[in-house]
Amino acid sequence: MNNIKAELERIINRYGLKVPVLAVSVCQIFEYEAAQIFPREILAPVEAVSFSEGVIKISVPSSNYAQALHWREPELLERINKKSAQKVERMRIIIK
Repeated sequence: MNNIKAELERIINRYGLKVPVLAVSVCQIFEYEAAQIFPREILAPVEAVSFSEGVIKISVPSSNYAQALHWREPELLERINKKSAQKVERMRIIIK
């Protein structure tokens, strides 16, 4: 397993993919942690779109979803930052 991990890290570094891989990781951590707080049925239309410069962008279908996420933002950020290699400073919520 260590050989696979080392090889994967070598390839990521060789092709300059470290930043995009970390961004995807932050988005996946958000989705996992949000599912620990909200019921999965409610999260179905919520999507972590991107992560850049400390800001995670979240797409939601309505202002009700945006408000619910905004209320829980401190808790979500704390949970994400405990598991992420990148510091997430804030969420930017976009209504589609």
